[in-house]
Amino acid sequence: MYYQGIGVEQDYQTALEWFHQAADQNEPLALNNIGWAYNQGHGVPKDYDKAADWYQKAIDMGSQLARNNLNKLNQERQQLCIEKNQISQKFINTRLKAEQGNSQAQYDLGSMYEHGEGTCKDLSKAAKWYISAAEQGHAMAQNNSAYFYEHGIGVEQNPSKALFLYQISADQGNEVAILNLATHYKNGTLVAKDINKSIELYQQAADLGLAMA
Repeated sequence: MYYQGIGVEQDYQTALEWFHQAADQNEPLALNNIGWAYNQGHGVPKDYDKAADWYQKAIDMGSQLARNNLNKLNQERQQLCIEKNQISQKFINTRLKAEQGNSQAQYDLGSMYEHGEGTCKDLSKAAKWYISAAEQGHAMAQNNSAYFYEHGIGVEQNPSKALFLYQISADQGNEVAILNLATHYKNGTLVAKDINKSIELYQQAADLGLAMA
């Protein structure tokens, strides 16, 4: 009501205070609405990155509205990027190597698309190149592909594929994948909750030097 000025004077900041209170209780629509506020610059400075983060939180809670809004936002960002001609020589060189089948270049290209570095941000293309590198056995690409499948980023959400990719990445000794698996065993997500297995994996990640473990 405050956001739209229904029955009260329109006040974006007050609306956002209430949205945040609802968001703290994992209300998907509130999470989406905070994203929309950042998307439009209503009550807060316009910030596409923050908008995308809030949309993703709502998507993780099952919001189709947030998924639609994030897709529109990504399309808008891509168009702005194209208009500014933000394509670097590094991106061009990396893409050429990736297209020739180099797994490291494919991983690097996926990262460039994911973060909008040297090219337009495009999560579908990021997923495509991460998966391509993962299929060639690139451990970090397997971890990143798992994350994309877990959260439905750039691909259709697929928990079983996510778990499989986390596991094969961890089997190669990728400490980030090991840590992610440990967290899933701790919280009982993707796999049945198993505290002992979680501790074992956290220790394995720590032994490999991952400070977060």
